[in-house]
Amino acid sequence: MSKISMIIPFYNVEDYIIDALDSVVNQTIFQDLEVILIDDGSRDGSTEIAKSYAEKYPNIAYYHKENGGISDARNYGLQFVTSKYTMYMDSDDMYTPQACESLYNFAEEKNLKLVVGELELYPGKSPNYDWKKYFGHGNQVIDLSVAGEELIKMPSAFNKIFRTEILLDKEELFPVGLRMEDAFAMIPLMVETRVIGLVDEKVYLYRQRDDASSYMDTVYNNEENYYVYIKLIQSLHNQLIVGEKNEQIIYAVQKFITKSYHGFLINIFLKDLITFSEEEKAWTFDQIQPIYQDVNYKMVEKLSEHRIMKTIYYGLVTNNKSLFVNPILNVDRIVIRDKILTHPDYLRKLEMHSIHLYAAIERFIEDDEDYVFIGELVSNNAYINHNLQNSFVFLLKELEGQTLECPVQKFNKLESPYRKQENDAPCGIKVRIPKSYVNNKIGSLELQMCIIEKATQERKYIGVLAHDLLHQYKREGNQPISLNIRENRTIEMIIDEMPEDSATDETV
Repeated sequence: MSKISMIIPFYNVEDYIIDALDSVVNQTIFQDLEVILIDDGSRDGSTEIAKSYAEKYPNIAYYHKENGGISDARNYGLQFVTSKYTMYMDSDDMYTPQACESLYNFAEEKNLKLVVGELELYPGKSPNYDWKKYFGHGNQVIDLSVAGEELIKMPSAFNKIFRTEILLDKEELFPVGLRMEDAFAMIPLMVETRVIGLVDEKVYLYRQRDDASSYMDTVYNNEENYYVYIKLIQSLHNQLIVGEKNEQIIYAVQKFITKSYHGFLINIFLKDLITFSEEEKAWTFDQIQPIYQDVNYKMVEKLSEHRIMKTIYYGLVTNNKSLFVNPILNVDRIVIRDKILTHPDYLRKLEMHSIHLYAAIERFIEDDEDYVFIGELVSNNAYINHNLQNSFVFLLKELEGQTLECPVQKFNKLESPYRKQENDAPCGIKVRIPKSYVNNKIGSLELQMCIIEKATQERKYIGVLAHDLLHQYKREGNQPISLNIRENRTIEMIIDEMPEDSATDETV
């Protein structure tokens, strides 16, 4: 009786299957393998190549079936397994020569039902996957109920050896007709097995094809994958979290769900690689919100520093569909906590959301008494209403010396470049700076601004940046005031000595 049955489905891989099968024939324990080739209706030269190997080697068997996809072929191959252990291989990849022997020996030595080895992408260098940290420390046995949560982020079937009994126990191990079949099958299998062996050596070479047809290369860029992944995380949540008592297992599965799904959300909301309407985003919210309401909130916060993504997650965990679909907070009051600007409703939650706020200066004019800055309060993750309850002060800071504080007037800025909807009421700002102060200075003044929390009077600096329109307002002729707009868009007021014949009623 063979030690290991190896199931290798194939479909139209005539350019790669010889490399794959040669890597099997070159195994150090090839004579102890039962190799099961499943032809999934190939229409190229793969069929003849596979048949030639089956004719040459008595422990290689060839079976043909109508095309049904890789999951159907893998499930079909299980009926021919006669060994204590089973392995899988994709027909365009390769095993390292010692792979089968190393995995088998460790499974036998430790009486394990599942053992994993390291896989490498080729050609090229493999990314530093989270699960890589477990390798480089020798062979080990990991109990998922205690630690090792990153292992389930390696849900491939092909770098593992399984006790055959745990595969036959499933009605349909690999879901037919769905992509991500490995994750659907392997993550529950790993979690249910709990105790997993790890062989500290490279056992599998995963091919990155020149035509980018390898699934792992394009997973987040394909819209179809987005919908399949919703089914996946729903399945994992229902199978492995609902009713589970072990906190480490819950943590491991939640971490996989949120971190891997994060890539799809980024492509939809930030990169626009997948185009979704508001209706599609609302449908997505209905599908995934029941999952995220049970997620460890700190785990979600750490996924992204981008404030739009934080707002999306805030909408998920607080069951706010409109905020998820259009991730802009409608803010009429800002709270300062530990030097962070945040929404007052968020104080009831863990710290997952902060408001990024700055003043965009559009105009600089003068009248008889004052120099006047006009602009708007802007946030990339919040809509700031002109009825904002917070007060502000505008600061003119000398490089060495005193600082002048000027009150900030808020108003409904009807003509706003940041206006999203017809009924929006953006928060315009107007600051008057007395000429009597400025005209007695020579040198430069730094423009700064502070927001003040009404309840505590705590202050926090916010940025003062030049809008593109401000380029139109620079010193002309004998005027003593000019604005230096730096590369980072911050603003410096430059004051020269007042000419005796300077006019006071010109626009700067």
